[in-house]
Amino acid sequence: MGEEYGTIITSDGTGSMNIMAAGCWFDSGSFSDPSNLPGLHHFLEHILLNIPNIKKQFHKLKEKGILVNAFTSHEIMCFYAASPEEDMEEIMEFMKELLSSKIDPNEDLGFENERNIILSELEYHNILVEHARESILNRMFPELRDRFRILGTNEGIKSIRLEDVSELYNNIANRSCRFLTLCGNGIDQWLMDKQERYQGFNKNTCHSGQEDKSIHTNLQYHPVQSAGEALHYSKDKIVHYTAGMFFRKEFRKEGQVFSEYVKEQLTEELRERLSITYRVETSNLNFRSGYVTFWMIKTLGQNVPLITEKIHLLIEKMKEEQAALLNQLERKIRIRNSIKNNNVLSSLLKLGYENTILKDETDDCDFIAFIKTMQNRKGDFYQNVIEL
Repeated sequence: MGEEYGTIITSDGTGSMNIMAAGCWFDSGSFSDPSNLPGLHHFLEHILLNIPNIKKQFHKLKEKGILVNAFTSHEIMCFYAASPEEDMEEIMEFMKELLSSKIDPNEDLGFENERNIILSELEYHNILVEHARESILNRMFPELRDRFRILGTNEGIKSIRLEDVSELYNNIANRSCRFLTLCGNGIDQWLMDKQERYQGFNKNTCHSGQEDKSIHTNLQYHPVQSAGEALHYSKDKIVHYTAGMFFRKEFRKEGQVFSEYVKEQLTEELRERLSITYRVETSNLNFRSGYVTFWMIKTLGQNVPLITEKIHLLIEKMKEEQAALLNQLERKIRIRNSIKNNNVLSSLLKLGYENTILKDETDDCDFIAFIKTMQNRKGDFYQNVIEL
């Protein structure tokens, strides 16, 4: 564009490494926890990574800089890893161990240590927003009370025995749908080249004989508030207001669009016009049988009745002929999600940094010089650790 607009710097967005990823999935989660042992699936997730041969591979992968982690949700449990293509075989070996190992009570599984870690996690995650979401879900689906607590409860975690964890693993290993997901440029060709090594996997097959314990409900929408209706609050104090709504699975995508519609309308009304909050946030949960959305607002207690009224009005407005508005918003959300799921923005920001703050810097490391500097840092205020 010449001198008038400045220089254009371009990148095709491709990196020097071809990153591939694999995920090992179990089709079972906290909804399948025994009612007297909430948190059992999450406990199993911890113990599986402590089986000696799996633990050894897990730490070996992490030492190489490979991203490897796990999570448990209401209906699934997943172990996943991402690495450069040359390390993909190690990831696959790790996944094979996860799918074939057994829990041996005679091995050192760090059982009590993991129990203490989970109890610490429970304490850490006991935050207001999580409590509000859980309260709403328990009121929407009282038959599943406590099973929304993926981490479990203090009482449940303290009651779990190694035999319980072992029995659960045997059950889901035998009955639950287990499968791998693989992603990355050229992954099909990579898999074809290694097909003899991975003959034990059936591509694109997954059948579950497990009883479906997802939410089944004919629940019709009714507003559920965690503030104002069930709790006492001071009008002059800051409160975290949360409202929730459930959409059956046939309207999952429409529910996602409507959730954003309400968020945008509330932001416009409450923040831009009335200045009674600085942000309206949404939080979502997907289940087999449907979709739950939450709107979360931090504001003064005196504003809660007004916010409740605004949400009710938006619900009523939606019931009128608003299809055109939602169609328009659906396209906007689709574009937003496509951008979010693409690494083009990361590449854009990286390119900007490389031509400003990081200009003329290289990827080379001189650790000998660095250690010498660290050894001589005594009088250098900027390189001392500052403690608060």
